[in-house]
Amino acid sequence: MSYREWVDFSTLEGQTLVEINVGDDEIVFRTDKGAEYKMYHEQDCCESVWVEDVCGDVADLLHTPILKAEETSEIGDDNRESSTWTFYHLRTIRGTVTIRWCGTSNGYYSESVSFTKVKDAATSVRDLPTLPAPVDPSTALRRTMETMGLADHRVSKTPAIMAMVEPQPKATPWLVGTNAFVRRQTKDSPYSYTTLSWERLETLLAVYMEIGYRKGDKPGTIIVDIPSSVAERYFYTGVVEVTKDTELIPQFTPRRNGEQPYIQVRARGPKLQAKYAEVVLYSHETLGAEASTECPWEIVSINARVSDESEPPTPMAMARNMLGLPGGTDATYTAQEFAESIVYWSTRAMHDNAPTLPIRTYTAPQVSPEDLSGLPVAS
Repeated sequence: MSYREWVDFSTLEGQTLVEINVGDDEIVFRTDKGAEYKMYHEQDCCESVWVEDVCGDVADLLHTPILKAEETSEIGDDNRESSTWTFYHLRTIRGTVTIRWCGTSNGYYSESVSFTKVKDAATSVRDLPTLPAPVDPSTALRRTMETMGLADHRVSKTPAIMAMVEPQPKATPWLVGTNAFVRRQTKDSPYSYTTLSWERLETLLAVYMEIGYRKGDKPGTIIVDIPSSVAERYFYTGVVEVTKDTELIPQFTPRRNGEQPYIQVRARGPKLQAKYAEVVLYSHETLGAEASTECPWEIVSINARVSDESEPPTPMAMARNMLGLPGGTDATYTAQEFAESIVYWSTRAMHDNAPTLPIRTYTAPQVSPEDLSGLPVAS
């Protein structure tokens, strides 16, 4: 191939960019495979073409597959000279970026922007990052969906999904990683958990993020809903249904360091099977120093419950929030909401699997009348 090959801008779809350099009159794109593309204009006399602005965060385009690469243009309305606006739209799972070029001339020269490939993907084994054993994308997707009970789940098998499921180069971060904080959510913990391995959960979320997700309450956070057919097979709540035979464990302890201790009652028994689950993910930028991987998104919490209706906070959590106590989140509740919470948690408790402590028996010392002699007597 020659040094320069004109290609369509949509060529970037399905590829993963690792570097973008934006200049006044050219932009260079580099992929994880070593390919390099250049967007520019060969300037001539009586014309001027430049990068007017970039709308969006370019970092959102890096280390995650390009889902859409589209070029549009429109003619300017300046009557004094010819002008053309060219827009390049790039979209990933993390966001959308629009690059706007402006070109003006006396009407006899080109105002268009060229997009060329100036370097092929690496062809030498020494130039490639270490790869896992190759797996056909369609086979990988089908295997993942079948294993997780999604064989009949309608998912558009787009190149973007294929790119997510296909094994990625180790030098390029996978879309979803697992934060250390969520690894505490195991079968033996008091929290919700999944029987899927962390690696399988990461793959499942990568597929579902392509289908859709909700924005979280904080910037840089998203929530991925797990269909009930999958939640009922692989997810469990952190709640135990209390019966007359359930062993209850009272504790007087703070929820976390810095908070006031209070009476907590937990239960020993099987956790309830979930009917609904959601997974909370934080972006790498939002986590900052608390990030555990180099992935763009990390799993920080698994929330599972027995119905698709919101599970009420415990009465103590509601009081903490409403009174502004340490560890609370500012909120106001009605008497009805407090009553519903009391009724809900009157037959449920968080799971406890701590080892049983030996019961200590204390015997009161024997006291004789002689031992009491000399003690002051109340008048």
